[in-house]
Amino acid sequence: MKSLFLKQLLLYLCILVLCFAGLAAALSQVIRSFFTQRRVDNLVDSGEKIAQALVNLQFGFGGMYNPRELTNQTIIMRQYLDANWFYTDTDFFILGTTETLRGERIPDGGGAMTPLLDGHVMVMRNGDLYGLLPGQAITVGYPVVLSGRTVAVVFVYGSMAELDQTVAGVYRMMLICFLAAGLAAMVMVYFSIGTVTRRLAQMNEAAKVISAGEFDKRIVVRGRDEVGQLAESFNNMAASLSEQEQIRRALISDVSHDLRSPLTSMRGFLTAITDGTLPAEQHARYIGIVLEESERLIKLSNDITDINALRGESPEIIISVTEFDINALVKKTLNIFEARATEKNLSIECRFASAADAVAADEEKIRRVLYNLIDNAVKFTGSGGKIILETTRADGKISVSVADDGPGILPEEQKRVFDRFFKADASRGEDKMGTGLGLSIVQAIIFAHGETVGCTSDAGRGCRFTFTLAPAPQKI
Repeated sequence: MKSLFLKQLLLYLCILVLCFAGLAAALSQVIRSFFTQRRVDNLVDSGEKIAQALVNLQFGFGGMYNPRELTNQTIIMRQYLDANWFYTDTDFFILGTTETLRGERIPDGGGAMTPLLDGHVMVMRNGDLYGLLPGQAITVGYPVVLSGRTVAVVFVYGSMAELDQTVAGVYRMMLICFLAAGLAAMVMVYFSIGTVTRRLAQMNEAAKVISAGEFDKRIVVRGRDEVGQLAESFNNMAASLSEQEQIRRALISDVSHDLRSPLTSMRGFLTAITDGTLPAEQHARYIGIVLEESERLIKLSNDITDINALRGESPEIIISVTEFDINALVKKTLNIFEARATEKNLSIECRFASAADAVAADEEKIRRVLYNLIDNAVKFTGSGGKIILETTRADGKISVSVADDGPGILPEEQKRVFDRFFKADASRGEDKMGTGLGLSIVQAIIFAHGETVGCTSDAGRGCRFTFTLAPAPQKI
């Protein structure tokens, strides 16, 4: 997480550097252009005034300027513009100057000065005027026009040093602002990105703890931003894993118990038979018990295989939908329990919505659903009790219910009645051969059909299981 913090810090600083560099370049260009143009305007204005003064003095070829007349203008230029001037004849020989340039000639540079002779003002923004000036300067050439023709040229020039100092000052100010903003950015990044990375580090440590099998680790959720939502989702995941771990442990415990009990009985009886502890005349009886226990193990194995397949863990299991009479299937399945019902003196009643109720479903799997529900009803209904099988039509569905007047299921247990290996407390003493998977298989089959199944019960007053099926399409 430290590397993430450093990466974010460097990213912010790089963005800051790029922004300030671009801003500095743009501002320096704007400022340089502004001051350069302002200086050019001032120099042009000074050149115009000097040219006018020379004209007023009746300037002629070979004449000289009167320094006293131009003294004030020269003082103003030097004090306020840091500028000097000189003038030349039309061959660009210097005739008068405020410095030591008299007698020099400005090279025409291949006719570059010709516009001055045509009466145009020329501006040379950066240069030393062909080596005549001591350094880089802005130079303005202003023609002296007398009687409509150019008789001389005034050159006014100002050093670039002041402009360079101004731009350098801008750079210094930008550097100071950059350092201040960089320091502020580091503080903000430390408190913003640092907070995020610390929270991510907490989640990372919690993930390591959870990956080691300790599912009780939780993260304190601060804020409702994306990281806060991630922390909340992490806590939900940890809670789900903890719940799944509890279910897994309970499942292993239940399966181990259901496997250990019959295996222990089988081993005990077989040992007693082989070592001669049991007399020969009792062998058949105890071998029958061993067979019953082996059937119990086979049923447990089959139920586990079925529940995995029906919940989509085995993709070769397919629901094969056909049209059949659910009432006839109920009667056919009920015949299997006739002997057990007679033995317990149970009263079984069928109430059908009509003489024949055609549904569209997988007949064999619905038979399994009816078998499991009726088996539970017969198993938990006391001697002389009553079982009611009923079909009804409502909301475009056919509902099938199996009700008994047995001990019922407690409200807190009803929400778990379809869980794998779950056995209600009231059933634990009676369900010796049960695996706790029957109702889970029922739910898986009904859900595979896209239908619903539910349980209603009052403790001590029986229980009713109801599932829905799609009716067969009406034939025209």
